[in-house]
Amino acid sequence: MQTIDVADAELASLLVLDSVQAPGDPLRVVAHLRDGRNFSLTLLTLDGLRRYLTGTPAYVAQRVLVVRDPSEAAVLEAVRMAIAQGIERFGVLDAALEE
Repeated sequence: MQTIDVADAELASLLVLDSVQAPGDPLRVVAHLRDGRNFSLTLLTLDGLRRYLTGTPAYVAQRVLVVRDPSEAAVLEAVRMAIAQGIERFGVLDAALEE
């Protein structure tokens, strides 16, 4: 696990629950908001999306954010975009986590 401290008005920190083991693996994170809420989010890279689309013409998923790569900058941008659009639509509300 890795914690990324953020100096945003709404996002306090981001907890990366698992690292990408292979290209295309999903990345699970928990966004700790300054209002005390925590949201679990799943991020998928373009490689991961391509992998899911192998042999099928479509992929449908709820609550998945797509990023170009699993870099810290891309992950933070995706989470910030989710917050701006209403994070409740993209993440699952979690109980308070003990770190």
